[in-house]
Amino acid sequence: MFYRLVSFDDRPLPTPGRVGEHKWTIVDGGLLLEPPNPGSSREPNEGYAVLRFFRRASLDESGLLGWAAEAYRWLANGELEISSSLEAKSSVLRGRQHHAELTLVCAAPDSLLELGTTLGLVADQDSPIPEAWRDILYFGGGLIGLAKRPHGDSEEEALAALQKYQAELEPRMRQAARERLERAWRAPA
Repeated sequence: MFYRLVSFDDRPLPTPGRVGEHKWTIVDGGLLLEPPNPGSSREPNEGYAVLRFFRRASLDESGLLGWAAEAYRWLANGELEISSSLEAKSSVLRGRQHHAELTLVCAAPDSLLELGTTLGLVADQDSPIPEAWRDILYFGGGLIGLAKRPHGDSEEEALAALQKYQAELEPRMRQAARERLERAWRAPA
């Protein structure tokens, strides 16, 4: 489920606000909640949350001010908690959903937001996925190492084989990440 940021500390966007170490004029942002995935390393009831803030972009920059990616869970009382774990004392955002609106409050200071910062978000899963979010769930292929080179291959031949394999695998991995993003973006609230 995607939620568009519509207010920062109860002020509609664009508005000044502290993200990271500095005050910026925040013009856009959002929260992506990827539903729990039984195949992930997280707890069974935990999904993956990505929060991003943007300023006006220039020709050579995306305008990204800051972002956080943590596990999230819906607690028994209907409250949303975003943190690395239930025991985490930092990077905690807590909030409640009311119809299509979600309000989050920074419940513990961290490097991204100040304690008490309030974020107003609105469900927006029917909107097109902006370019700035397109590869948010793609973490790159990287080279896959082999513990043992095939018999007779030189180091250069083995490296070339790995690079060829990565080049063949990369488009499929990127496509799988985009399909995962599409499912998460469009998930019901």
